Amino acid sequence: MVENDHHEIKFPGGGIFENEDEIDTLVREVKEETGYLVKVDTIRPFGIVEEKRLSEKENKIWHQTNIYFICEVYRNKEESNFTEEELELNFREIIIHVDEAIRRNEIYIHSNTINKREYEVLKLIKEKFNL
Repeated sequence: MVENDHHEIKFPGGGIFENEDEIDTLVREVKEETGYLVKVDTIRPFGIVEEKRLSEKENKIWHQTNIYFICEVYRNKEESNFTEEELELNFREIIIHVDEAIRRNEIYIHSNTINKREYEVLKLIKEKFNL
């Protein structure tokens, strides 16, 4: 997971680059944002969240699809490689129990749609895997 200065918790993730598929993106984003290498043979689809709403900044429709996977990572960790925007928000990798991640995101559930989405997905993970 990734944490910012406000202690909001999010899953590693980002956009799909040209010539990438969802698995390539998962492996790249986990490495960039946490430093961990994904064990590709452990990747399993978990779910999709589709968000459609009015944009907060422009008079447009916002449409975003988030694809979630469950996977394992190797113990050895490399250095993270955050984007400029992520560095400005002081993003950092964090190992956290699902209950604590849910508790933290519940505090910020109304501050933005990302927190609400991550909160709901964390609750589903807890339920599905009996954590």
